[in-house]
Amino acid sequence: MIILKLKPTFLNNISYKIAFLSILILFLCQNINAQNIPKKEEKAVILKDTLKKNDTIPSTKISPKKIKKGFKSPFGKLENVRLGVNLLGLGLAFAPKQPFLLEINAEAELGKWLANIDIGTSTKRQIYQETTSNTQLSTNYNNQAFFFKIGGDYNVIKKNVKKHLLFFGFRYAHANFTENIQQEKSDTLFGIAKQDLTNKVSANWLEGTFGMKVNIWKNLYVGYTLRYKTALWTSGNKEFLLYDVPAFGKPSKNANLSISYYVWYCFPVKKR
Repeated sequence: MIILKLKPTFLNNISYKIAFLSILILFLCQNINAQNIPKKEEKAVILKDTLKKNDTIPSTKISPKKIKKGFKSPFGKLENVRLGVNLLGLGLAFAPKQPFLLEINAEAELGKWLANIDIGTSTKRQIYQETTSNTQLSTNYNNQAFFFKIGGDYNVIKKNVKKHLLFFGFRYAHANFTENIQQEKSDTLFGIAKQDLTNKVSANWLEGTFGMKVNIWKNLYVGYTLRYKTALWTSGNKEFLLYDVPAFGKPSKNANLSISYYVWYCFPVKKR
């Protein structure tokens, strides 16, 4: 079995603290001001006892309202469509030894339900060198992937003026990726040995989600999604020990926790 020994390059404890503080700031700034939908004005009731014999109740013509037809699902009527991008994934591309991640989110708001699909791609490259008194080992690691996630969320906030959302839900995730390892070992006694290994892998897992979206200006939203990832199963060369599963994390762990920060633009379909 081939074992790849590399130093971890995921976010350190300081970065997680920064993310945690960002969540607290977001909670303080979102200023949820839920308001009930205003009730319709009650119709005036005219008592018969107050009417004179010759008095008559004025008749009013009621014009039928035009009903706008639209897509209606079993979960509710389509109200908004949002398109967003994962800012944290793009930001990591400028950090040393971090993967490039491009992830696009599309969401359809159906009443209290939010239908979601995420599509993304990632590229990760890492060089590791180890030197002892007699040997020198150089390893080049490359990982390229395409992934998607599909599922739904439920909004727990009532309709409010600022149109904020607080949600929880689930995702089914799938990724196709290729891992490549190039190693060169120089030994003072045995000379130079090289190997080039490639493994094509298909991975599936489940996610539990929790997060919020804040309407900061007109149709512009910002927010985050906290993801609990578990139930990973993969297919590929079993002799090749996986080092990293894109969009999931370390495959050696039974579960992984991550956070994503997004910016969305909302396309209203029906006014609230």
